[in-house]
Amino acid sequence: EGQPAVTVSDAGGNPVAVAVLVSVTAYQDAAPHPLDGSPVFTANGVASFTDLAISLVGAGYTLSFSLTDTCCGAAPTAASAPFRVAPRGSARLTEIDPPGAARGGEAFGTQPTVQILDAGGNVVVDDNVTVVTASIEKDDTIRMQAIASLGMDGVTTVHDLASFAVNGTTFVLAALNYDGVTYAVSSTLYRWSGAALVEVQSIPSNGAEDWEHVQVGGEHYLFLANNFEVVSNVDGLLLGTYITSSRIYHFVKGQLVLLESFMTEGAKNIKSFRVGTSTFVVVANNYNDTHTFIDSDLYRFHPDAPVGNSSLTWVQGIPTSSAVMWHHFMDRGASWALVAQEYSAMKQAYVVDSILYRFIGGRMVAWQNVATSSVKRITSFHV
Repeated sequence: EGQPAVTVSDAGGNPVAVAVLVSVTAYQDAAPHPLDGSPVFTANGVASFTDLAISLVGAGYTLSFSLTDTCCGAAPTAASAPFRVAPRGSARLTEIDPPGAARGGEAFGTQPTVQILDAGGNVVVDDNVTVVTASIEKDDTIRMQAIASLGMDGVTTVHDLASFAVNGTTFVLAALNYDGVTYAVSSTLYRWSGAALVEVQSIPSNGAEDWEHVQVGGEHYLFLANNFEVVSNVDGLLLGTYITSSRIYHFVKGQLVLLESFMTEGAKNIKSFRVGTSTFVVVANNYNDTHTFIDSDLYRFHPDAPVGNSSLTWVQGIPTSSAVMWHHFMDRGASWALVAQEYSAMKQAYVVDSILYRFIGGRMVAWQNVATSSVKRITSFHV
C-alpha cells in the first residue's frame, strides 16, 4: 500500500544526480486506464509520487513509469508489479429510484432506493452497518423562481443562477451580464431566508456569464466567468475586449473574498470536477476578439497553495470552436466531459460538432465527435 517511488540510475547503476521528470501511465490487463496524479522530478535519483489515484475498483492494474533522456533521446521505462484497487469505504449516496405516488399522510406508493458509493464512485457491496436517513427539503425551484421574478429593472439580463449551502443556510448567486447601458454591471449574492431572497453582497463583474461553486477541504469557493470588459463608452458606443479576467472567490463569514483573477477569452462557462483527490476546472473560451477557434483551458485547482503562488495550475489547452459549455459526468469509475460548441468559423455556420472527452492520466483525450447545431446547453442523467 502507499504511493510508489522509483529510482533512476545511469548506465553504471548509480542514481542520477540531476533532476529528471518521471511520468506514469496506468494499465488494466494491458489496456490504458484513467489515472489521476502528477509527474514528479527526481531528488537524489528517486522519484517519489504523492497523489496517484485510480477510482475504479478492480484487479490486474500496473503502472508504467517513463522519462525522456534529453541528452540521448532515449525513453527508458519501468513497470510496477500487478496490483488491485480496493473500495475505500462509504463516502456518498446516489439515488436509484426516486419516490413517487405520494399522498398526504400515507406511505409513498413508490419508495426511494439509494446506493452507497465510495470516493471513487464504486458501489460499496460489503457495507451492512451504515444507517441511511431521509429528510424533506423544499424544491430548489422555489429559490430560482423567486430570484427570476425579482424583475430588477426589466432591462438587466441575468445569464446564470447558482446556489450553494453553508452550515444549513442557502445562498444564491446571480450572474448579471448587461444592464442596457454597459457590461460593467455588478453581480449579486443573496441569502435565502426561507421565504425570500435577501441581498448580501454586490460583486463587480464584466459581462458575467456563469458562476461555479467548488468545495475543497470543507471550504467554499466560487468561480465567476467574465465574458466582456468595457474599455470605453462614447455616446453609447461600447468598445472593449473579450480577453478579460475571470475571478475566484473564497466564501468567508458570509461574504465573497477575492482569491485570484485569471485571464480568459470570452468565457461562457466554468465547470469543476473531482478525480481522485484532485479538483479540476475547465473554462469554455468562446472568442478572443479575433477568432472563435481557440483553446479552452483545463486547470488543477489547489486553493491551499502557498501565499504568493497561484491556486491554479494550467494543465492543458483544448482546441474548441466557439465553446459555450462543459458538462462532466462519471460512468463506471471513468471521468468524461462533453464540450458544447456553437459556431464554425470555417463553415461560417452554426453547425459544428460538439466533442466528448475522456479524462485519462490527468488530461482530456478526444473520444467522440457528436453532431450538433448551435447547441447552448448539455446535461446528462442516469437510468
